[in-house]
Amino acid sequence: RLYREGDDPRLIDWKISAKHNVLYTREMTGLEGGTPLVAVDLPARKGDPETFARYSMIVADAVEGAIESSAGCSLLVIAGGEVIRFIAGTPDIGEAFAALDGLAPVEPRTPLYRAPGPAILAARARVPGGGGGPEKIYRARLGQTLTTFVRGSRSSFADAVVAALARTDATEVHIYTLAEGDTSHLAQVVHLAKARGMRVVANVPPNTPILPGIDAVEVI
Repeated sequence: RLYREGDDPRLIDWKISAKHNVLYTREMTGLEGGTPLVAVDLPARKGDPETFARYSMIVADAVEGAIESSAGCSLLVIAGGEVIRFIAGTPDIGEAFAALDGLAPVEPRTPLYRAPGPAILAARARVPGGGGGPEKIYRARLGQTLTTFVRGSRSSFADAVVAALARTDATEVHIYTLAEGDTSHLAQVVHLAKARGMRVVANVPPNTPILPGIDAVEVI
């Protein structure tokens, strides 16, 4: 993040600061006390190349800082409704940087279409009936249908994220995103992480709307 008055000068990231001619500091808060999961959200094929280059350097610096302070980190790279890469709990900076190498903005091949989430559908399935007779029968059947849909409505993206979360011992997820366009896939990541009792930290540009379930926000 940008350097603020009072920050420890020892945490200044001189590499990023020199490139952008403004002081940046490494944000170590939340990376201690366990091996974190760094989730990197790739933007679509549009936007300012300089912005993405700066974003890439911030992500690389965060991964390096996580490994140095926590003796390792897991890395999850996503683009829309698709998991691009995943590494579980590596202590090797070289391996982590190799996974980040060559990443670029990408148009998601598996877009997530907006639909009521499982929690909303479950609530609808529990709506009490307002009368008897045909209306009661209709509501009962509707509840059964919605409940069945809830149980089987998880996307392949959600399954991939769940599988990744199951392979890491992380207690925290640090999401890095430029928050451009649809962020429904990020909402799914947050929901699935919270379901596992994980703390979620969003690292986002200034004035970015905050998704429900986020525990802390860091400006990048």
